[in-house]
Amino acid sequence: MMKWTGHPAKRDPAGKVRSMDDGFTLLEIIVATAILGLSMAMLLGIFTQTLGSADESRKRMEARVLAQTLMADALSARAPTSLRGTGEGGMTWRVSAGPYDAGSAAPGALHAVKIEADVQWPSHGGEATLSLTTLRFAGEDHAR
Repeated sequence: MMKWTGHPAKRDPAGKVRSMDDGFTLLEIIVATAILGLSMAMLLGIFTQTLGSADESRKRMEARVLAQTLMADALSARAPTSLRGTGEGGMTWRVSAGPYDAGSAAPGALHAVKIEADVQWPSHGGEATLSLTTLRFAGEDHAR
């Protein structure tokens, strides 16, 4: 006599009675595997995008530090000049100094010198650029 388990019994092709608690069907396993695969693919995409954002943020921070260092060096120089160079990770940089306003000023007066520091680096969307600009006051001999 069969014991009632709350689930209807099925007969296999050999005529044996099988209950629904015996395991999963092939279709259930295929659907579960497909759902798991899609979930893993979505998680991998999110993880890859997060790593790309972190790398881009790190490069931007390194460019900012380089630009600030270049700017500090140019500001501390007695007579800032224009320079170019290449840094790590494909970063290129340029520092330029020149008169801010070439208008008529009294001889011996202070003149504004415009100092710019530009850093470029390869990015996912092409090339990224960071620019810093400041003014420095200098005597007549430093304005050129």
